Amino acid sequence: MESVELSGSPMPEQADNDLERRIRETFSGYSFEVRWPYARPLNPECGSVEVELTTKNGDKYLSNFVTLEYIRRISRKNKVKGECADGVYYWMPQMVVIERITPENIRKTIDYMIEHLEIDETFEKLEES
Repeated sequence: MESVELSGSPMPEQADNDLERRIRETFSGYSFEVRWPYARPLNPECGSVEVELTTKNGDKYLSNFVTLEYIRRISRKNKVKGECADGVYYWMPQMVVIERITPENIRKTIDYMIEHLEIDETFEKLEES
């Protein structure tokens, strides 16, 4: 039997290393801003915010950070109002469930997602305008 060497696509290990390098280069030195458009203060125990992450080269990414208590509250409301199949489910794009919405928890979450190569799955790149 003849051995055939495939070329053209990187080996899985190389692809993982390329992904890791790309993510670390892209997101090192990031900053973030919490978007809370309301006049009332944010309840860090029960809330939903947009988090805009900006890379050092100016690219912007967006994700939604929500607390478990917020999801519970929305589910109760949906049961009463008949929304989301009577409260059976809840979803939102790029949702990250967080224990408490604080700058420290958000930074810790983002750092972990970068370290574990999850950031591309949870933050959506915004189009340039």
